[in-house]
Amino acid sequence: MPYSHHSHSGQFCRHAAGTLEDVVREAIRQGFEVYGLTEHVPRYRLADLYPEEEGMSLDALATQFDAFLTEAHRLKAQYAGDITLLVGLETEFIMEEDVAHLETLLSKCQGRIEYLVGSVHHANAIPIDFDVATFGKALDSFDLSPTSGGDGDQKRMEALLCSYFDAQYEVLRHFHPEFGDYGAAWEKLERNVKYATNYGALFELNAAALRKGWEASYPGEDVAQLILKHGGRFALSDDSHGPHAVGLNYDRMARLDSPHISATMNFGKPLTPEQTAAYLRTLPAIRERCGRVHALAKEDKLEYFTYHPEKEADVAAFCVDIMKRDFGNNFASIPPHGRWRHLDAGRLRVEPLISKWKASASPPDDKEVTRRLLDLFLVSVLLDAGAGNSWTYHESESDLKFSRSEGLGVASINMFEEGFFSSDSQNPHRVDAEGLSRITPEQTASAMQVSSGNPMVGLEGRSSLLVNLADALRANPTYFGSSARPGNILDFLESESKPERPTRKVHIFSLWSALIEGLAPIWPKTRTSLGGVSLGDVWPCDALKSTAVAEGDELVPFHKLTGWITYSLVEPIQKVLGWKIEGIEHMTGLPEYRNGGLLVDLGVLQLKPGALPSSFYPDASSGIPKLPPSHPAIVEWRAMTVIELYEVRITSKEHALMLAHLQ
Repeated sequence: MPYSHHSHSGQFCRHAAGTLEDVVREAIRQGFEVYGLTEHVPRYRLADLYPEEEGMSLDALATQFDAFLTEAHRLKAQYAGDITLLVGLETEFIMEEDVAHLETLLSKCQGRIEYLVGSVHHANAIPIDFDVATFGKALDSFDLSPTSGGDGDQKRMEALLCSYFDAQYEVLRHFHPEFGDYGAAWEKLERNVKYATNYGALFELNAAALRKGWEASYPGEDVAQLILKHGGRFALSDDSHGPHAVGLNYDRMARLDSPHISATMNFGKPLTPEQTAAYLRTLPAIRERCGRVHALAKEDKLEYFTYHPEKEADVAAFCVDIMKRDFGNNFASIPPHGRWRHLDAGRLRVEPLISKWKASASPPDDKEVTRRLLDLFLVSVLLDAGAGNSWTYHESESDLKFSRSEGLGVASINMFEEGFFSSDSQNPHRVDAEGLSRITPEQTASAMQVSSGNPMVGLEGRSSLLVNLADALRANPTYFGSSARPGNILDFLESESKPERPTRKVHIFSLWSALIEGLAPIWPKTRTSLGGVSLGDVWPCDALKSTAVAEGDELVPFHKLTGWITYSLVEPIQKVLGWKIEGIEHMTGLPEYRNGGLLVDLGVLQLKPGALPSSFYPDASSGIPKLPPSHPAIVEWRAMTVIELYEVRITSKEHALMLAHLQ
């Protein structure tokens, strides 16, 4: 009986029983190790009070909730030796203004609320889980037009479900709660499941359904299978409303013939390979798995590197000195890390291109300007792989020469302006699947000035990547539209966004999931796969193998290219459209050689003597090994780089050193 994350007491909820301390004592008596104390947030309109709350004022509700937090934390401290108590709340979403009220409450109670149970109990402002009669009232509130056709009851139910899942989505987007055959409604449900999984939410298995007469806990089996399909994970809750219901029906749940319940009740049972694969493609997985490697480094348990945290201050000071050299003390003026910087190497190119579009006979609107920039930036990032030490690009217009990322960036924007990636000669400044599929290695070599005297590493790979991109664009019209353009991802993001006058607001998880799923076909088939899913930039780490329990536990995701694309696409969306991108803080630093090299150069990471055989040192005089990207030493190095960017940021917090400036 290890845990439950959702409970109430009659002391602070009038449709429950007993005191909060009674609930805690009963949980201890039954042997719970972790128990969540949650209470409904206050409501803000008298019309939203439940019947048993009749006569209470809104001020009394607010005072009652504050008293709950005080008592919950008192019990948390008093019984710390017997049980781990978590203090949270259960959300309510009845009207749009409830979002603002909850934001105010969370700000006011910062540090006192440890997690959220994301719940929606209303449709059209009418409770749907109070009793059958009230549910019927909610259902009837969805009036159908005479032209809607079909079965009226089914149409009303679909309308109610769509309304419910839209309300649930608003709760997910705004607050990221940790827990929580109608075609249109099912699509909205799947949208919500994917969104919650992407930020690492747990889905509640609620035993209260059995208490209310259901044959199984909720969610039902079909919804649970959908959650499993997208890599979701479950957490048990009794949703007790008093000491009498603590742990109630856990024994019945354990006997149910349901795979998702069996997996959750068997607390030591690992995730399936398919679930692990889905998890490893999320943003939270990057930080969590790299964090495992970093934790081993603190114990000197890495295979290849020793960790010297006392040197982090030197890295921070070095970064601050460079930033001050170039920007003085105005760190806020440092532009974000993105492909825009490389495209403007040596001189401005992007803004003049936008001005050229705006001055044309048929100027595009801001959305089309942004689509074109997303076209350009995405294909430019995909071309940004190591070109080698010998290759350079000469720009005839400026008579400047560039190499490496800057050279590839300048080459790509010039190719874009020449219509290299477009199938439409009348619209050359775009990227589309048909245009990409026509590109040959010879054309790429010519456009990038590759010759025997100016060799480029990986030319064939770049060309095949563009063809793979064409296939990915065609295969994913949800993200890239019927015209199969990268820039059409903007329309998908708009569908995921929320109006916020005078602009829109969209979460970074929407962009991340579109890229991680939409671009999956571009990765080589030789990359790591799990459960039949090709994972891309995910690699086994030797240091994690000793603690691995299930298949995939030793894998560490980086998704560096996806992260690089994400950072790059955010900038034009913000700058041209003025959209607000929420959740940037969930992004990670890029695990690439420049960042990792700084850690090695300044002594934070030191290669263990004898960790690599002499065969990896082609130039013995340099002392620098040459390793393939898949080598476990590189995996360790990259994992440490991700976490160390955070550590360096914390070390430099007095200088307002932001993660986006440490890429």
